[in-house]
Amino acid sequence: MERWRLFVALAAALGAVPLLAIDNVSSAEGRDESPKVEVLGTSNERSDGALYLLASRASSWAVARDETRVRTIDEALRLEAQANAETAAVAAENARLSSEAAQRGEAAAKAEAARQAAAAAAVKKATTTTAKPVPKTTTTVRSATSGEPTAEQWHRLRLCESSNNYQLTSAGGRFRGAYQFAQSTWDWVAAQVAPQLVGVDPVEAAPGDQDNVALNLYHMRGAGQWPACGNALL
Repeated sequence: MERWRLFVALAAALGAVPLLAIDNVSSAEGRDESPKVEVLGTSNERSDGALYLLASRASSWAVARDETRVRTIDEALRLEAQANAETAAVAAENARLSSEAAQRGEAAAKAEAARQAAAAAAVKKATTTTAKPVPKTTTTVRSATSGEPTAEQWHRLRLCESSNNYQLTSAGGRFRGAYQFAQSTWDWVAAQVAPQLVGVDPVEAAPGDQDNVALNLYHMRGAGQWPACGNALL
């Protein structure tokens, strides 16, 4: 818009150029040192000829001035249109960038909400699993007999099977607890000596329950139930 105003001011200045040209022409004519040719005729004829020449020149200057003014105005209008187009393009680009930023913000907010919901669900699940009640140690244990493994021998068996970790799960997930029970073996022994433990995951059973189910398994089947580590009980 500032360039349009500049060209309007320039057009006004150019309008004064023909007047200056007239002065310059007059001055130049006054300094004309070319040989003079006497014009024959009466003084009235000479005066009429000078007036005609001056009028012709004035008309030419007026036409040139108008053409210059028209060109100046046209250029000013063109520049104004160009400036308006550039302003509209900048506004459109800013609107596009704002829209993209809003979309990215909305996507980020949705992703964060989904992450928080997943985290809350995980915490809820972990809390539910942790709160699962563990049966009390009520396993019926057979009376110890002479020659039965000592506490130290049972300790060595646990070290061999699970590093004495009552919550250990094997790599494949099949064997569980300090004595690495398979769930089927655990349920078979529990059904005979402690029905309330049937279906309980060995790693979630109390250490005393795991000890007593292992002792009953030893009484029923012997140390061979632990092929790799059973020698610790012999």
